Amino acid sequence: MTNRRDFLRLAGSATALAASGLPAWAQSPTTLRFAWWGNDARHALHNKLLDLYQSENPHVTIEREFSGFDPYFQRLSTQAAGGNAPDLISMHLTQVAGYADQGVLLPLDEYIANGTIDLGNFSQSSIDTGRRNGKVFMITQGLSPRAVLINPSIFERAAVEPPQWGWTLEDFVEKVIAIRKNSPDGVYGTLDQGDQEIGLDSYMGQIGKSTFAGAEGKTMGFTPEDLLTYWGYWGRMRDAGALPEPGANTELIVQAGIHADSPYSKSRVGVLYSNPNQLKLYQRHSQDELHLIEVPRSNAPGAKPYYYVGGAFLSIHSRSPNLDAAAKLLNWWINDPEAGVIFNGEQGRPGSKAIQDLIRPDLDPADQRMYEYYNRVEADVVADPPAPPQASELRAALTANYQEWQFGRATLEQAVETFFSDAEFIFGG
Repeated sequence: MTNRRDFLRLAGSATALAASGLPAWAQSPTTLRFAWWGNDARHALHNKLLDLYQSENPHVTIEREFSGFDPYFQRLSTQAAGGNAPDLISMHLTQVAGYADQGVLLPLDEYIANGTIDLGNFSQSSIDTGRRNGKVFMITQGLSPRAVLINPSIFERAAVEPPQWGWTLEDFVEKVIAIRKNSPDGVYGTLDQGDQEIGLDSYMGQIGKSTFAGAEGKTMGFTPEDLLTYWGYWGRMRDAGALPEPGANTELIVQAGIHADSPYSKSRVGVLYSNPNQLKLYQRHSQDELHLIEVPRSNAPGAKPYYYVGGAFLSIHSRSPNLDAAAKLLNWWINDPEAGVIFNGEQGRPGSKAIQDLIRPDLDPADQRMYEYYNRVEADVVADPPAPPQASELRAALTANYQEWQFGRATLEQAVETFFSDAEFIFGG
């Protein structure tokens, strides 16, 4: 009988041979640049994988570039403008429009068609998440259907029933207010995250709208009235004293991104709007058992559940001097069994069904819960709606105006009106 270790060794050897196509001694030395974002743990994980690839392909040297999310894309923007982007580019759904439309990213369809990039174990929906204007510009490293992270123990200690499937924004408001009322100082039902894209984008999808009016649109995909309604829920919680004071909230939002120091990990927040693939990272630093559940549903008449999927992707620079080598590395990254076990769904559920099946038995409990959630909603998930090149600037304007209202420098109506005026300017209107 072949055990799991033997399977990985044999399958990995076969993948390495297939990826090379030629004996190592017959191939010319090749240098590739690979860039990604993340924390120190993710950097170490990437380095381990790339060291493995180099050991299997000794003619390939991989130069590594990494940083946090925002600095990563700031640097990439400068590199792309100078025609000096990395060969392998970690890409995000909120960023792909600008880079694809400006010709920075290589359409991968030819490599998919000739089998260099093998997507035989990928579902059509997972492939389509990387498609733009009919062409595939990126391949998923991991997909996560949007959700909220919850700490049921905080609800129970406050004598508040934890959220159930199908909960609504009205339920959310009531529970958050009750938790603050029934909890010690410094414990909250949620942070003030009304500008957070998971909640906003989900709400607009639930009511049949979208955040942006398509990739080529010159307007937002929702009306001022829609934003007034959604932000109004957050205003009710703030007016009830159920959310942290604005200054403290700003600090807590920053801390929420540091898993070891997060108020969510430290049992001070019952609900956190965050990516589901982060659940296991928070769980490592929490004494409570953490879970995830669907984003609260709109109470609007005719509203429907809306599960949109996000994730992290890999793209190739269109001007890479080593396109074939970059494509082979990309294929290895998404299909090699040993690489899949090492990566272990770091950025969400892998696109390859074979890798999913391989790693599922050994997933930690938090990742098991993420998989269970994905399986429950998979039939109804949709890809992140297309975003225009100005998406980052528009989201920054949204947050800036939300904070003006949050800090009391503008009314809700003024904040919404100013945001739409800002959006018109950003779109070039």
